[in-house]
Amino acid sequence: MEFQQHHLWLDPKSQKHLKNFHYALIDGKEVQFTHWQLWQDGSQVPANAKYLGVGDYLRAQEHKTLFLALIEEHYRAFEDGSKPAEYRRYGGQFTEKNWFPGRRVNLRRGYSTNDNLYGVVTSFKVFRKSQIIGPLHKTIVELYGPEDEEICEIGIKIDGE
Repeated sequence: MEFQQHHLWLDPKSQKHLKNFHYALIDGKEVQFTHWQLWQDGSQVPANAKYLGVGDYLRAQEHKTLFLALIEEHYRAFEDGSKPAEYRRYGGQFTEKNWFPGRRVNLRRGYSTNDNLYGVVTSFKVFRKSQIIGPLHKTIVELYGPEDEEICEIGIKIDGE
């Protein structure tokens, strides 16, 4: 676990701290560390702490959790850890403005079930459909047609993985 030190910066309008707090999950509770609470090597941090991040993590906490309905096959693949990313047409709600690393996401099996998985966006990439090769290309074409349009890949890490 690597912790870096940052200077204390405040947003003059909101008085919110920017990029100065480190966030960690300790015994199921979110803990905020400031730069002076950490030694250079992070030795003051408990061994069971899960580092959550700086910057993008803070930005993500200011936004609501995203919702993504999935067909059962894809839901189960996220559930068992065999699916690390979701692919959608780029545009509308599926842009980097909404799907940025650190943002929380609720994956639901369909629209009318109570089967939910929670996780966090780990990456967001945009590709032309023509750049995707192999079996994934065939699946994308079956879903969205043969036109060479932009497709986004949303990396998602499910809680507890």
